[in-house]
Amino acid sequence: MLTKQRRGLAIAFLLLLGPAHTAVAATPRDSCAPLIPESLRAAVGREFKGYRLPRESDSLPEDVTYAREHGSHGCLGFASADFDGDGVKDVALILSSTPPRDLKVVAALAHGKGWRFETVETFEGEPVRWFVERAKPGRYVETQAWDYGTEDPRAKESFESSTDGLWIGRTESASRVYFRVDAQWVYVQVSD
Repeated sequence: MLTKQRRGLAIAFLLLLGPAHTAVAATPRDSCAPLIPESLRAAVGREFKGYRLPRESDSLPEDVTYAREHGSHGCLGFASADFDGDGVKDVALILSSTPPRDLKVVAALAHGKGWRFETVETFEGEPVRWFVERAKPGRYVETQAWDYGTEDPRAKESFESSTDGLWIGRTESASRVYFRVDAQWVYVQVSD
């Protein structure tokens, strides 16, 4: 008789636990985590102390939704393309300092079984609204919206590339397209 009571209690407990367990299982995962290979996670941890990998929660929900509706994975701090033209996919990441004070956009170039890092750009602030995205090969022309007046030698009025590049910007704001040329990154201001 005691066994039937215990079995009944166990079933009742599992029924009570079931909805809670289901709710936990239904919680959405961070879309960034599965995109970043373990070898890259470890290399970033060694190379960029005081910085962390991108998270979906770095972005506003409406930006993530918009990205997904337009075919993206939802991680605005991650992009993958062949940035150096060697035929192997590379990765771009937005790394946030801890505590949040600045961001580094880093290109992780696949190099044998490891990664070689290049800092593409550094910005002040938190990761909210920032994104990286693959830029297709092609011709890009500086926006004529206003005179940027930059003295940055990396800035170009126009640029044509036969390799993938990298969009870096803020949603609903300015963006640049970067390309790697002779182990250097150049950019065109394409929107404001």
